[in-house]
Amino acid sequence: MTMQSQVPRFTQEKTDEHYAFHHQHSVQFCRPTGAAAVTITGGAGAWNLGAYAELVAVNNITEPFDIHWGILHNPSANVQYEIVLYAATTEIARLRFQRVNAVLSSILCPVMTPILAANTQIQAKIMDDTGGATADLVILGHTYPND
Repeated sequence: MTMQSQVPRFTQEKTDEHYAFHHQHSVQFCRPTGAAAVTITGGAGAWNLGAYAELVAVNNITEPFDIHWGILHNPSANVQYEIVLYAATTEIARLRFQRVNAVLSSILCPVMTPILAANTQIQAKIMDDTGGATADLVILGHTYPND
């Protein structure tokens, strides 16, 4: 299983029948870093997922982590897009956006994933409302340092 079962520096408080969760994380990361964004391509036909595109290789992030943002660059067409993020091959989040004119070159999409185990591979697939569109993807997140 790729999800982190014991979260370092994590506490839970129950107040008035609600739970408050507190956690501490490190400096934000960007993947890929020092390289071009990863191009992902939709499948043939409307709303068909394309092939996996690897964003983070196995053993690349060596502490538990989560993902907070997806930055989409250079969407290829004026269509609606949906991106699925995977921990290896397990779905962990979806992002949705639409390009409405050729001027648009980047979109920042908020996302909240579960805390993932150290060394987890992250992949993505994309689909769109006409088929075959592409976008370049970068993810931003935080690690949770081990004590």
